[in-house]
Amino acid sequence: MRHTTWLRRTITCGVMLGLLLGMGLAARAQGLVDVRVYVLQGTQMFPVEIMQRQKIAEKHGLRIIRRDVVSVSALYTALTGNEVDISFPAWASNVLFRSQGMKLVTVFPLIGFVNDILVRKDSPIQTFADLKGKRLGVFGGPAGTTSMVFRTIGKKYFGFDPLIDASLRYGSPVLQANLLEKGELDAVLTLHPLTSKFLTTKPFRSIMDIGKFWKEKTGQDMLLVTITTNEDFIAKHPEAVRGFVAAYKEAVGYINSHPEVWKDFAKIVGIEDEAGREMLQKALTGQYLTTWNQSSLDDLRGFTDEVQKLFCSAEVGGEKGKVSASACKGFPPRFLPDTFSFAFVPK
Repeated sequence: MRHTTWLRRTITCGVMLGLLLGMGLAARAQGLVDVRVYVLQGTQMFPVEIMQRQKIAEKHGLRIIRRDVVSVSALYTALTGNEVDISFPAWASNVLFRSQGMKLVTVFPLIGFVNDILVRKDSPIQTFADLKGKRLGVFGGPAGTTSMVFRTIGKKYFGFDPLIDASLRYGSPVLQANLLEKGELDAVLTLHPLTSKFLTTKPFRSIMDIGKFWKEKTGQDMLLVTITTNEDFIAKHPEAVRGFVAAYKEAVGYINSHPEVWKDFAKIVGIEDEAGREMLQKALTGQYLTTWNQSSLDDLRGFTDEVQKLFCSAEVGGEKGKVSASACKGFPPRFLPDTFSFAFVPK
């Protein structure tokens, strides 16, 4: 019996190894370059899904070896461990890692801010100004780019810093939505596709889309998530990087011209009802970014400088300054243009 079990396992392993080797040989025979891609579950998945389903990646000489991860920490673990060739981290994290010696390179934008501030339907809160002194939930951490944009909006346009002048809690958006529903938080900053699910299944309403607010005030599509690789992969496979960016841009064009894809996208992220699907489609259509130039970089440089001035400089004194400075430890202290490249922008 033991011999039979061992034999079955040996045969199974051999078959799996053969399939993997066969796939690799087939890819090489077709002239495809293997690209290890880590994708955080959510909005990052949709363009990659189309690149694979419609064989756009193959058209551009790529075989995507994809791994979906459920947490930002898993994504950054892969980045720091050189386990991935292309991934989609936040631009500010790339700058910070670059300052610490990691040779990450942002080669194109992916998506900007699609984040809403949610309150209960019966809440008296109507605007951002009403958040002062309230119990607030923000996903991610205090040094995250989303958190810094949230604080900048408060400080610059409403006269208060949510970290200092409210009770701010960081953590999982799902957990925070549950606390909001129970009345243990007064408002939460969350992200799509969860926002679409929350607004159609829970007694919530949105008081602000921070990405739209930012654009109304500044004229900028503030970048959040990027297409990122590293110097080693660029040195070995520059055409693969160029092909990936071109494939992404083509996939975005496909999404914009084929609205029927949103039915499948909604199912992928667990949205089953039509109202949730419509909300997801409306929120994300046109939000995948395809412009990458010096103006894009100037916007990021300006935001980095503004964060340092508002929250991280010695001018922010006293106890409030200490709290604010502590939150700045994970945000880049200065802008590093070497983190970014325009060399792979499609012609």
